[in-house]
Amino acid sequence: MPKKKNEASDQAAVNVLSVSSPTLAAPFNPLAIPNVALTLAIELLEQPIESLPPPMSFSGAGVYAIYYLGKFDTYARLSELNSENSCRVPIYVGKAVRKGTRVGIEFKATTQAALFNRLKLHAKSIEGAGLEINDFRCKFLVVEDAFVALAESVLIGVFRPLWNQVVTGFGNNPTGGPRSSQAQSMWDTLHPGRRRGSGQAKAEIEAIRKTIEKHLDDNSLDSMDSELRRIAERIEKYTSK
Repeated sequence: MPKKKNEASDQAAVNVLSVSSPTLAAPFNPLAIPNVALTLAIELLEQPIESLPPPMSFSGAGVYAIYYLGKFDTYARLSELNSENSCRVPIYVGKAVRKGTRVGIEFKATTQAALFNRLKLHAKSIEGAGLEINDFRCKFLVVEDAFVALAESVLIGVFRPLWNQVVTGFGNNPTGGPRSSQAQSMWDTLHPGRRRGSGQAKAEIEAIRKTIEKHLDDNSLDSMDSELRRIAERIEKYTSK
């Protein structure tokens, strides 16, 4: 049975709307947490390459990345990705916060040399373990207190640094009293020398080396959630230029 005139007109209007109405895209929110995280990560990567520790003290809290350029055979594949002029893959990522953050946030910039002192402490650990300090470089970024943890988390999530996720224990503070007999960390087992626990090692050196090889072989983004994978892909485009 033929459609009535008004029914045909209504259907024609629906057809026009379905063709002319585009799908609405979600508006870009520069303040969304993943976008802030990406901004922080790229800002750190844009910083100049410095010696470890940097030559001059400075004030501020923030985030940093340490890079290895040396000839320690276990890290050979990693050091191949870094050079004097192009540090691409960090061996460790960390943060330094101002003293007193546990009792409340302060909005004015700190005069404490929190970030510099942390890098200086890491240099001391490296030298204490018999590693050549001239084989290391760093980048650092002074960050507002509220964003320090976010910056560290996204950089660790994207780069999965060896000393954060496999050879753990590098950032541990010195132990004393009853804790001095605790098990040695992976880092102190592979790089003995500094005073960090006198107990039994958590793993044999050969087992640690195999774990490192497996970690370096796994370049997949599949284990990341969708937002972190998007950030990693954007950073990869940025660092591969």
